[in-house]
Amino acid sequence: MLTTDSVAWNLATTFAPELRGTTCAGGHDQLRVRGTVNLCGATLLVTLLTNFTAVHGDTFVLIDNDSTDAIIGTFAGLPEGTLFSASDRVFRISYTGGTGNDVQLTRTPAPSSELAGDTVLRNGLRQFSGTGVPGASYVIEASTNLIQ
Repeated sequence: MLTTDSVAWNLATTFAPELRGTTCAGGHDQLRVRGTVNLCGATLLVTLLTNFTAVHGDTFVLIDNDSTDAIIGTFAGLPEGTLFSASDRVFRISYTGGTGNDVQLTRTPAPSSELAGDTVLRNGLRQFSGTGVPGASYVIEASTNLIQ
């Protein structure tokens, strides 16, 4: 746990907390801020340590904003409520979590993924499209008798 006054990050900033449990200061990294928090498109890079498995519903307050003012901005590509993958686990981010103005992650079941299209390209290769969680890993297996 690190405590600081106001935080004003920018696009070049990366916040890289590690999750190793559900409590702060021993369970997961946390930044406590006594002032304003301006994320301004900084990068969030969350890592789960190998000996910890977050279960659905686990919550992690990454930035504890002790003031009553709202978080300003968001992490790059992660607006309120976005699902994203970290260490092959799906999380939902909130900028109104904790006491109402904290950055909080919640471990969430992955929504179903769907293969939406298959296109044969001019060079004979195939291009697949589909939906899923950004940053998640997906496997497409090859077969010699793929039906067209």
